[in-house]
Amino acid sequence: MRKTVLVLLMSLLIVVWGATIYFAMKNGSDRAEKTIETTEMTSETTTETTKETTEHKETTVTETSAEPEETSIEDISPTTRKIDEVNIDTLREYRVNETGQIYILNFHGFIQDDLADTFSDRHYTMTFSQFRKTLLFLYDNDYRPITMDEFLRGNIDVPLGKIPIVLTFDDGRAGQFNLVEKNGELIVNPDSAVGIWIEFNEEHPDFKLKGTFYVNLGVSTFDGSGTLAERLRYMIDLGFEIGNHTYSHEALRLMTEKDDVIYQMGKNQEVMESLVPGYKFTSLALPFGEDVRVEELRDYVVKGNYLGTEYNNIGVLDCKWRPSFSPFDTDFDTRLIYRVRADGLEPVDCDMSDWMLNKLTTKKGQYISDGDPQTVTVPESLKSKLDEEAVADKKIITYNLD
Repeated sequence: MRKTVLVLLMSLLIVVWGATIYFAMKNGSDRAEKTIETTEMTSETTTETTKETTEHKETTVTETSAEPEETSIEDISPTTRKIDEVNIDTLREYRVNETGQIYILNFHGFIQDDLADTFSDRHYTMTFSQFRKTLLFLYDNDYRPITMDEFLRGNIDVPLGKIPIVLTFDDGRAGQFNLVEKNGELIVNPDSAVGIWIEFNEEHPDFKLKGTFYVNLGVSTFDGSGTLAERLRYMIDLGFEIGNHTYSHEALRLMTEKDDVIYQMGKNQEVMESLVPGYKFTSLALPFGEDVRVEELRDYVVKGNYLGTEYNNIGVLDCKWRPSFSPFDTDFDTRLIYRVRADGLEPVDCDMSDWMLNKLTTKKGQYISDGDPQTVTVPESLKSKLDEEAVADKKIITYNLD
């Protein structure tokens, strides 16, 4: 009897002890689950809060990052623009000046070297070897090419300390560019200015394929393989620009009727759009470098409508004389943009070598880039030369040169 009671007591104790452990473990599990749920909720809340804070911060930066149109280099936040990484000593070292003069070179004919001694047009023609040497000279002297359209719109994007230059080619001659067939495909003739430029660009990729070719689509243009449409598209795809040179290279100075002027401008644009739909000329190179003489006709050189085709030459280029003013200079005139004639077989006054080796030989006085196309940087002493209307929405940066 006593033994039976003892066994029952021991069994009761075991049952109680087991139940206690069970409920303790269950409560602990519930608390753990609640803890996990609380942690997840906190994490989600933190994530949402962080996201909202980040969005608010980005909005704040966007809303408060606007700066005055004119700023001194010493006052600019390091996160505002690319040039902020450049200190004032560097600007002084490079003599950054974006109101300086810009060379717009004017090329015409190109020939093989063995024709150099007997070729008759000696002032407007160079050999392919001369062109190779010209590209190397420009590169070694820190010139970097842009198109005429980029120049006119002030979208000048070359590295800090480099000098923008515009290479222009008149008349659409085969020596400038033509296509040949190779293995059933059209390729650029290596014995052409563009072919040489492509080869040079492969070795110097920072000397980009950017130039402007002024064509007369009423006469032969880039004679060679392929259709005219294929040739023009090929050039555009390479990165080059096509400009207006009138339909048939007539002398504007002899014109007295507006219909004649409109025809030369508008017909060329009409044909261009038929060959490359949607392509608009934005500048005109004057044939023979001479404008109309009748004052009433001047507006039609720039803008007009030919049988439903509108044209608008926002820049009109001379043939030869001197470097151009910067598009940000108060003296810049879109109606008369100066160019410098490239070297020919025989040197002449005011050609490229004469200017670059004798007349404007140093960086002083030339356009020196600040490396940021969204800002216009000028020495404080030249601030009066800055056309703030031409600067448009870009930021103006001034600094003390000395």
